[in-house]
Amino acid sequence: MAEKEVSQRSVDEGCKIFVTNIEGNQPEETVQSELRRLFEKYGKVHKLNVKKNKNGLYYFGFIEFEIPEDAA
Repeated sequence: MAEKEVSQRSVDEGCKIFVTNIEGNQPEETVQSELRRLFEKYGKVHKLNVKKNKNGLYYFGFIEFEIPEDAA
């Protein structure tokens, strides 16, 4: 299955979860690696996207799983 098809299917079937209030004192790459490590216990992570909030103190992000049940 092509990545675009997987992404569309994932969004349609509720594979994405929102995470907030992640301390912002680490580089973005470190935060992404740590979130991936933590959430891969629950299933295969398809996509991970983190950003800093407006004041730069915290990160927030979306973690998208391959299988909808893993996001539940």
